[in-house]
Amino acid sequence: MPAKELLVPTLICLVFLALAVYVSPGGREPGDNGIKFIQARDLVQNNYQSFQARYKGLPVDPTYKYFPMANLPGYFIHKVGDAYYYVFPIFLTIVIAPLLQLLGVQGPYLITTLPLAGLIFLLWHWSAQLGMRFSTRLATLLLICCGTAMLHYDLILSEYGLALALTNSALFLIWKAIRTDRLALFILAAVPFGLVAFVRQETVLLALLLPANYLLFSFREARVWQAVIAYGLILTAMVAMQFGINYQIFGVPLGLRQLQQMDEMGQGFLQSRLAMFIEIFFYGRFSVGLLAAFPVLLIAAFQYKKARTQSQATNILALAVLGYALLIPLATVTYQGVGWGPRFLLVILPYLLLYAMQLIDGALQQQKHALLKTITYTAIAYSVTGSLIAANLMIFSNRLLQYSHRYIEQHSRPVLIFLQPEMVTSAFGFHDSKYMFTLRNLDDTADLLQRIRRLHQDSVTFIDHRGQLQTKLAELQKKSGNRLQTEQLLNWELRGLGGDLLNARIR
Repeated sequence: MPAKELLVPTLICLVFLALAVYVSPGGREPGDNGIKFIQARDLVQNNYQSFQARYKGLPVDPTYKYFPMANLPGYFIHKVGDAYYYVFPIFLTIVIAPLLQLLGVQGPYLITTLPLAGLIFLLWHWSAQLGMRFSTRLATLLLICCGTAMLHYDLILSEYGLALALTNSALFLIWKAIRTDRLALFILAAVPFGLVAFVRQETVLLALLLPANYLLFSFREARVWQAVIAYGLILTAMVAMQFGINYQIFGVPLGLRQLQQMDEMGQGFLQSRLAMFIEIFFYGRFSVGLLAAFPVLLIAAFQYKKARTQSQATNILALAVLGYALLIPLATVTYQGVGWGPRFLLVILPYLLLYAMQLIDGALQQQKHALLKTITYTAIAYSVTGSLIAANLMIFSNRLLQYSHRYIEQHSRPVLIFLQPEMVTSAFGFHDSKYMFTLRNLDDTADLLQRIRRLHQDSVTFIDHRGQLQTKLAELQKKSGNRLQTEQLLNWELRGLGGDLLNARIR
């Protein structure tokens, strides 16, 4: 690729990098991403010997009665035997933990930013290989980078940067293999597909659809069958390796995600699948589903005649990607959809949008279509605007939570006692540096304080995110057997987010 060609993807990568550095939460993230940090820290502190969730209060609470994380929903943590484990793929934790240990809290974000940078260069190169005009290539890259959830996931700790890069690298290898008749590249594509399955198991469905489609187009060619069999053996071996490791640790081949899926499968089958289908295509978390978020897909649908003129390689990939989008609602559960390109479809969005823009570009090249051009660029502007709004809302929300994290950390004692179990995420940023307990029933106050004294600690902080500690003081004192000496009652609030801190000493 000539140096001049590298300018566009380089500039976009620099913008992505600057944005990621500017808004970096530095390990103080809520929900899924905060727990991924906790998993990595726990693995490091376990000397890479166990994925078990660490609990500093375990010596005095062996039954996990006051373990704060025990109250998190099943899509965060599960109890296996006598120990708790977080549900996110352990293979992602294995990658994140060394980065955290070697580079500090910013290190794990490399798992997102570097693969996304590679993906940007790949898409720019791929669009040139497809013969698209420069203006359309630029518009396509801006749409994918700034108009999809790629922008959202660049700013948080997530496996999606890795999943996007691996999945679309595999798609490119298959496209190149079919186009140039180099079947070794097709076989090689099984490796990135096998790797991405370690962190996003649903991508196995896409990995199976591609060789099936290839056989539909080349059913009579023996060498194609040989390539598909070799591809299948590599993919099977890598997936089997994942199953074996998960089964050895958790007793289930798909890992703790399998337990999570089984819990959610309790819903009515047809009802839950219909809900997921609607969410993926028409609704989503930000009230926008796949088709509503990307009107260029609807515009491209009217260019279906151009699909007949596309290469066999392009059509094989397009059929597999579209089939994956239609089948995913049958294989997933309702709660997991996310707007701006539901996350189960995020891995195929780059190619799906690239294909859509390729069809539109073909129409624009044949004759002048001023109206089509205007509609297309308006649709792109719509997607980019929506994605920017969603990203800003996320940044704003994370900033509020980071403020809470810092306030609690600076004003609390070595022992934290949460009075609302659901708000334990307020301490994700420093869960390993303080003793943390959840008091689910005030009648257990005396028992918990007695256990804390056995840790040789007598200074505690009660946290109430509903701002009701003032009214609970008398009851707390009574339930503790008058063993609490109140030192300081603080209240913090920032734009509706806050609560009360009560610093006290155990007599």
